[in-house]
Amino acid sequence: MGLMCNINNLKESRNYTESEINNYIEQFLQECSKLTEKPTHNSFQNTKAWKYIKKCLETLKNREEVDTEILDENEAYSYVLNKYQIFDQIVTLVDRINAGERDKMPLFGLPLAVKDNVTVKGIPLKNGATTGPYMPSFNATAVDSLVHAGIILVGKTKLNGFGLGANTTNVKSIYGEKYIVGGSSGGSGVAVGGNSVTCSIGSDTGGSVRCPAAFCNSVGYRPSKGLISRFGLNELSANFDTVGFITNTVYEAAYLTYITSGYDIKDMLSEYDSNRTKQSILTVLHNFNTTKSLLLNIIKGFKILVGPLDNLKGLKNVKIGMFDAEEICKLGFIDEENKVNMENVARITSELGAEVVKLSIPPLDKLTSIYYLETAKQTTTNIRRFNQYPYSSTQINTVTGLILSLEKRIQERFLLGEYVKFSEFDIETLLKDERENMNKWVKENKLFSEVEFFISPSTSEVLPIRNLEFESKNVYMLDLFLTIAPILGLCSLALPVRNSNRPNSLHITAGYLQDHRLFEVSNIFEEYLKAQSRST
Repeated sequence: MGLMCNINNLKESRNYTESEINNYIEQFLQECSKLTEKPTHNSFQNTKAWKYIKKCLETLKNREEVDTEILDENEAYSYVLNKYQIFDQIVTLVDRINAGERDKMPLFGLPLAVKDNVTVKGIPLKNGATTGPYMPSFNATAVDSLVHAGIILVGKTKLNGFGLGANTTNVKSIYGEKYIVGGSSGGSGVAVGGNSVTCSIGSDTGGSVRCPAAFCNSVGYRPSKGLISRFGLNELSANFDTVGFITNTVYEAAYLTYITSGYDIKDMLSEYDSNRTKQSILTVLHNFNTTKSLLLNIIKGFKILVGPLDNLKGLKNVKIGMFDAEEICKLGFIDEENKVNMENVARITSELGAEVVKLSIPPLDKLTSIYYLETAKQTTTNIRRFNQYPYSSTQINTVTGLILSLEKRIQERFLLGEYVKFSEFDIETLLKDERENMNKWVKENKLFSEVEFFISPSTSEVLPIRNLEFESKNVYMLDLFLTIAPILGLCSLALPVRNSNRPNSLHITAGYLQDHRLFEVSNIFEEYLKAQSRST
């Protein structure tokens, strides 16, 4: 029996006998059955992606087409791999086992989705906007690392055009169609939040991973600048772009970061010291079980202990900075629901033993405005690369034609960038001055030294409704708290609180290349919140 099942489309197809097909499938499923106790794999067999993979294997020997709705009921994907492409990956994994490489595949069989502005060899790249037949001949470095670790790619996820904006309009929210999903990694957020996959690659420029993660009740992680290679990520704004992850748990985000981090000569902004942080993340991963045991002592019978917790406190002697929730609400930076959420987060932070330090409030609206101007200017240059074949179809062969084919919000950003670019508006000096002001703010508040972390809301609203008023007025306000990390090159993580039927979250920021500490503290919050949720 001959099967055209080659994900890369760059080599001749291989013919398989029915016996070979059965052996590959049996060996793959047998290996996967051993993995359910691993923290990275303990829920993957409950995902829609796993059901899709099994359906692909069941129908491999006949002409029955597999309904992609099994995987994609929320319309999060721009491309779903077919059963032959799935099988081709399984063949590679099993062949590697038989070659003695099982130990090199810690993520064996784990389904993964990848945002459609990250290159995957042999899979079309659309960037949320292009119409041409462009098919990359190489993997992004992050994708390559994860493929080598044993993942199975199931599809590419949607984004708003070229990664612009805080909402992905053609994806259904897991909370209902009237709500926005965030952006630009909206497809990746919904894929994880909707239980299609447990982990997804996204990209974060000014909040593009953390915003949709917050709206989809998931973990959204942005690494320190230079920790994870950007090679293979379509450039939106080189000053701020990073590869990031949306996952179900902090452990999964930390593990994906360990696999993908490290110096990469192919990325001119890759950080030499990233290998040191990589090893620190590995140490933190080994200690995660200890953290869980410690917090189980804090939570007794799933009831919060009353009275002093003494040495059982997970954040004892840690100082964490926070804005006063009442003050930022009065300034219009957050809504009332978010204010209540942040007051609850402050209480939990104290319960865990940390000292909450009140931070002065920087001009977040000004900071975000300057960020938008700078990225708009860079975007106008980057978009111009995509108006010709093979990125665009023959019907769209001018920049004007390309821009007019995009949605209104992207057109506005392009025109803003054109204005900034051709006027005498010195946005680079403004950005430099604002970065200096933010560094002064960091120093005055003793952040990332005496005060090791700061916690803020993830977004200005907990879950905005999709309507014209929001699109015209409030969409730029969503990123108020998210632009600090990219402007200063810091790492940050959006963490779901999961204490109601609304996607309340908190946003933790740590110092440069302190990603291991970010994961460590985020895990403490996550385990405490899980136990608290079970006790109510």
